[in-house]
Amino acid sequence: MNPLQNLKDIRTPASIEIWPPAYGWWLLACLLLVGICILSIWLVKMRKVSLAKRQALKALQQIDASHLDSVPQLNQLLKRLAMTYFPNQNVQQMHGAQWTIFLIQTLPSKKAEGVSETFELMQQALYQPHTSEKP
Repeated sequence: MNPLQNLKDIRTPASIEIWPPAYGWWLLACLLLVGICILSIWLVKMRKVSLAKRQALKALQQIDASHLDSVPQLNQLLKRLAMTYFPNQNVQQMHGAQWTIFLIQTLPSKKAEGVSETFELMQQALYQPHTSEKP
């Protein structure tokens, strides 16, 4: 007796369909979509902050230190920039010592030591009367 007679015919397995994908692929697609959304939101925010910085640097170059109104212009520029970087704080209402303290606290500690006196002098210069010399 032939042992191969008892074997049944070979059946090919059912073909594996591409659609619908397995749950893991759906999960991966959702995570990828969420990641792309978060990345795009982050890029838009960074672009906005970068735009504010570029505009501030342009405005800083336009301020002429020899004019009497350079200190108020610099103070105004600092306030506009601080309102962009710190929107949750009432920067527009700060003035005098409170504004100086805020500026010093936002700087890294190494840089704050060197410029604290400069900020105080700037605040004092804001409230001094200016005498214009006429030729």
